[in-house]
Amino acid sequence: MTLEKLKQLHYLHHLIEMERYKVESLRDSLAPRSASLTGMPKAPGANDKIGNTVPEIVDTEENIEALLRQLEKEEAEIIEWINAAPPDIQVICRLRFLENLSWDEVADRIDDGTGKFTDHSEKGKLYRYLKRWQIEHPDE
Repeated sequence: MTLEKLKQLHYLHHLIEMERYKVESLRDSLAPRSASLTGMPKAPGANDKIGNTVPEIVDTEENIEALLRQLEKEEAEIIEWINAAPPDIQVICRLRFLENLSWDEVADRIDDGTGKFTDHSEKGKLYRYLKRWQIEHPDE
């Protein structure tokens, strides 16, 4: 397992989130709005907002489905690796890469009230483990 592979999973979560936001924005743009009372005449028929927007929504939703399939495939591989890790590393990886939390949120979820769990401490713990793992498993 490499840090790049774990970061790719985090990136996929982010990309799916952005695509979902795009679909939501496109749908919002189709919602009826109140008429603008400028008094100016309108140009005849030049723009079909629905005809232009609906195909973009469909394309974006298809892209989301493809990204979700890719995410599922990569998560399955990473889950197998996570399950073989020590329990503290499992918790960090599940929160960061499967639940897609920020490092601050990871530290907050792990924190036992002592304040010794910070985003830097948890990130450092994972990075040190990854470095050791890569030395012990150079072919993987």
